[in-house]
Amino acid sequence: MELTKGEETIDLVLSFVGACRYLAADELYKSFLEEIRTAEVALEQRQKQDHSNSEPFHLEHMSSENIIKWLESAKGSLAKKDRELKVLTERIVEIRSALEYQDKQDQWVLGASHFGVNTYYKLDEEDGSIIIKMEGSNEELPLFEQCAVIHEADLFHTWVPFCTSALLIDKISTGELIK
Repeated sequence: MELTKGEETIDLVLSFVGACRYLAADELYKSFLEEIRTAEVALEQRQKQDHSNSEPFHLEHMSSENIIKWLESAKGSLAKKDRELKVLTERIVEIRSALEYQDKQDQWVLGASHFGVNTYYKLDEEDGSIIIKMEGSNEELPLFEQCAVIHEADLFHTWVPFCTSALLIDKISTGELIK
């Protein structure tokens, strides 16, 4: 195993983000950060001349100078894309929270029921936003068509409870819209 090229790895992470593949992006990003930590530890052990722990094989054959150059390059790649990587980290927190979400049926209000899909809503008392949940059978309404409707921000006023108008302000990426 060789050390990865920092800028190429970060570009790949961000391409995953652009394609809304946040979990894959996070996995690659964490792997890259672990690679940096491993190189830092190996370099630190060399500088202390501590050989009690063996180095990972891919670092044994690299000079300390080359490890330092690689670390500088890798950290530089991270610094150049710091803002985008912070957005990734924020999104991952939101995604993991959504994946771990435990539903409590008693808080939801049925807003509409069409084509076998029930749309519920509830008010978030912390920030005043409305949270929408959709449940139903996908037998006659394919998932991709459902996602397409949700993605059409300009049409929210036709089906979102209490929404009287909707406007798409900006499309940041395929899955990230400002409404």
